Amino acid sequence: MNRSDEAWKREVTSRVDDLVSGKVETIPHEDVLAHLARRRDPDWSPYPDCF
Repeated sequence: MNRSDEAWKREVTSRVDDLVSGKVETIPHEDVLAHLARRRDPDWSPYPDCF
C-alpha cells in the first residue's frame, strides 16, 4: 500500500469513527437532494401544489 492509500485509509477510519461515536451526524439523502434542487431552481418545492 502506498502513502496515499494509507492516508485515505486513516481518513476513512477517522470519519467512520466520528459517525459511530455520534461526534457528527449524517444529512438525510432527501434533504441533500432538496437543497440541490433549490440551488438549481429557487422556486422549487417538494410540495408544488401546497403553495
